[in-house]
Amino acid sequence: MFMTTKTITITEDAYDLLKQRKVAERSFSEVIRHLAKQKSNASDYFGAWEDMDDAEASRVLKAIEEMDARSTKNLKRLQK
Repeated sequence: MFMTTKTITITEDAYDLLKQRKVAERSFSEVIRHLAKQKSNASDYFGAWEDMDDAEASRVLKAIEEMDARSTKNLKRLQK
């Protein structure tokens, strides 16, 4: 199977970081795919609230509270 390729330009420091993640049996494309699919850590979002306006922060807080309520309800149901 033939795959189309694209050429991208990255800075030297970005290349060095990518190269650190590469192992001999993996291509750079495989490393990029792996990194792009990784879930982020909670610490990636520290300070994110600072960039939100009040309306957006209220929507996020409401969504969190609703998820918490659903989770609590599901846990109670499972404990029965």
